[in-house]
Amino acid sequence: MSGCAAGDDLIAAVRAGNVSEAARLLGEGAPVAWKAADGNSALNAASIAGHVDAVRLLLDHGADVEATIEGGYTALVVAAGAGAVGVMDLLLDRGAQVDTKIDSGRTALIMAAMYGTADAVRLLLDRGASIEATDDRGLDATAVCSDDEVREVLRDFERIQRWHRRRVVVAWKH
Repeated sequence: MSGCAAGDDLIAAVRAGNVSEAARLLGEGAPVAWKAADGNSALNAASIAGHVDAVRLLLDHGADVEATIEGGYTALVVAAGAGAVGVMDLLLDRGAQVDTKIDSGRTALIMAAMYGTADAVRLLLDRGASIEATDDRGLDATAVCSDDEVREVLRDFERIQRWHRRRVVVAWKH
């Protein structure tokens, strides 16, 4: 099987969550870093589909956690947009940078606020995502959010940050 066919088959296997087929393909030499004609990669396909075991397999076989596809999308950013919290947690544990920006300037937090879930937003904030990050249009996660539950998570986090800042200022003055 050629690298091209094996790479495309690997992407199809992980997109479907077929870890045993993906493991077989990798064992036969399928390129873990292959990008399909549409620019997609196996890691991004598995991440957006929320297949934690497939993502783990790819990372264990040397997939670059920070590799990008067209538009600068990393696996963390696409997982955040899909609300794939289990995948996001694994990617962060494996070294994904929480505030990496894609070509439009959006971060995983901004994508999670736009398309993801409150749980995805909570995870990113708990793992150190900057709530103040903005995209190329100057919009932050709160500005692009359309979900009331996500908006409330962002507001609660901002309130906690302000409270901590006041405590630091008060402690510093004494």
